[in-house]
Amino acid sequence: MVNLICLKQNKVTAAVKQLLDIVGLEFCTVECFNAEGIRSYILSSSADTLIIVGELSIIKTVLRDAYELKYVINEQLKQKAGYYASHSSLKTQFNIDDYILPNGFKPIFSEGNNKSFFGEVNNKRIFCFSDSCAFDASYLLDNFSLFKTDLSSFCFKLFGIKINDIIDHLKEINCPDFYYKVYDRGAGDVALFLYFNKVISSATIDNVLKIVYSIFGEYIYADFDTSLCEVLVHLAMLAGIKIATTESLTGGMLSSKIIEVPNVSKVLDFSLVTYSNQAKQDFLGVSQKDLSTAGAVSEIVAKQMAEGLLKNKMCDLAIATTGLAGPGGASAKKPIGLVYTAIATNERTHVFKSFFEGDRNEIRNQTVNFALFNTIKVIKIL
Repeated sequence: MVNLICLKQNKVTAAVKQLLDIVGLEFCTVECFNAEGIRSYILSSSADTLIIVGELSIIKTVLRDAYELKYVINEQLKQKAGYYASHSSLKTQFNIDDYILPNGFKPIFSEGNNKSFFGEVNNKRIFCFSDSCAFDASYLLDNFSLFKTDLSSFCFKLFGIKINDIIDHLKEINCPDFYYKVYDRGAGDVALFLYFNKVISSATIDNVLKIVYSIFGEYIYADFDTSLCEVLVHLAMLAGIKIATTESLTGGMLSSKIIEVPNVSKVLDFSLVTYSNQAKQDFLGVSQKDLSTAGAVSEIVAKQMAEGLLKNKMCDLAIATTGLAGPGGASAKKPIGLVYTAIATNERTHVFKSFFEGDRNEIRNQTVNFALFNTIKVIKIL
């Protein structure tokens, strides 16, 4: 039996009910009017699955107090915090309230301001949804196995690997009562969900997870369902660094993506759209000679663009994009889809040469995600 607990009836509650009807799960609705009401009910309920809809800060407090749980940062961010804490020269300025959960809980999905989460306590699976979130019923419909009490689930977010390659590798894992789902989130971003029957031993699950890390480790950027821009902002906050961007072909798409994340003002310093050669010279100090000989779409220009942002000493890490998104401007040596991405710190400048396929917007979106992913990798090794 599933119990749906809500502080009030609203569109999120209605969407959850509709979802449960679609997947065929029997449920009853319980209306609680305050935090104490929720606390009393979850402690007395015999249901194996509870779904709570309300103000998440209240729900977190109820779960913490009812089950005497500690607050913890999401595991991946917790690991990064430990790493950066060992570097005394770095500051850890971030709003911890946004990233803490009761111990044993993890996010379901975290696009935009959505911070829904779930976990298991005393043999109860508890799902918590904000009553003000944009409820993604289609996402949960695809992953309704999360609500089944006889399954353990894990999520990995990957970038830069084709879905067919992921499936081919997973087919080789010999483990009964184990299955997976892979979702294309667009522009190279992939969500991989692993499901294990509860009869599988924890040792077997650990072995499968180790295999997954050994195969896909270089492509994994998170072990929960989140986005590239959110991980980038979180890690930058933990590292105490300021970021700036200068964009040519992406024309502000990169900075716009980063700005989607709450508290980004603690990370993003400024952004420039230096589309013309003149703008690259005037604002970034790119060499006119290099622009004439190598062209705007070149390794040396991308490098100078990123390093030009660092010269004003207003940021610690700079990202630059330049390339050909089409439909015109291509040549035999510089085809549509050729992109250079530069990521500069005071220690080193990394320049990446890429070839992306698709129409103009597809190439630009792939460039944005590529820049985010590789910036995450750079921050991790600072």
